[in-house]
Amino acid sequence: MRFLALALLIALPVAPRTAGAQSVHARVNDVAFNVAIGGVTGAVTAAIHHQSIWTGTWRGLAGGTVMSAARQLAGSQTQGAGLAAREISAVGVSLIAAGGDSAIHYLIPVGPATIIVGPHASVDWRLNLTQTVASIGLAVSPNTRLDLLNTLYAGAPVYRDRRLHFGESGSKEFLGAEQLGTIRLAPEAFDPVVPNSARALPHETVHVLQEDFFNYAATLPIERAVLRSFPLGRLFARHLDVGLLTPALGNAAAQLISYTDRPWEREAFSLTGQPIGK
Repeated sequence: MRFLALALLIALPVAPRTAGAQSVHARVNDVAFNVAIGGVTGAVTAAIHHQSIWTGTWRGLAGGTVMSAARQLAGSQTQGAGLAAREISAVGVSLIAAGGDSAIHYLIPVGPATIIVGPHASVDWRLNLTQTVASIGLAVSPNTRLDLLNTLYAGAPVYRDRRLHFGESGSKEFLGAEQLGTIRLAPEAFDPVVPNSARALPHETVHVLQEDFFNYAATLPIERAVLRSFPLGRLFARHLDVGLLTPALGNAAAQLISYTDRPWEREAFSLTGQPIGK
């Protein structure tokens, strides 16, 4: 219950500047959705690992609440909120991912790397290779350059792209894009005259938090289990993650679901106070 109270205290003050009764309703719905997702994920993880279903469920419920609060903070358009939001979200995801474990290992994401703090203050680390390659590729590309200040603000690598936008959906022009743990922003995202330009970075930061959840709680454990079934795979998986399953499933889902019906887009638009596709 202390996790739930803490998360709600974090979430309530960070409504978008355009918030009204409808946005409050949206935030409450978002908490309910993420609590449900966390509870189910924690329970299923516990069942798979033959651990207490009750322990997995309550960890998942608490983690889902903290995770939702962090996403609302990320979408608040508060300068620098993304870094704090990502680390708070990681606490929630740690609880959910620990549904099938006897102990909780707290995750601290740092770009494509993750510091893991376990029982008795033990410290370990992991590196997502796909995210690392993507970040290096954007860093050396002539079309993008690293925005260090916004990287610190967002808690994930942010790159400025030379393209004005990244395509359209109806009347909506994309000012940014998130993929493989990185954020790209078009020049128009920094133009205060352009409508909703201030929402571009918070919107994409919400996507980073969504990807963290899917990675840590779902796909990376599957990849590790497969790798550890091979002798050399066990050595590889000691500190390294492939990180291909999340983007593969994400791209497949994007092909099957129209832009305005994608749950991850609907959440990001809702939390940044903007109707989807507008």
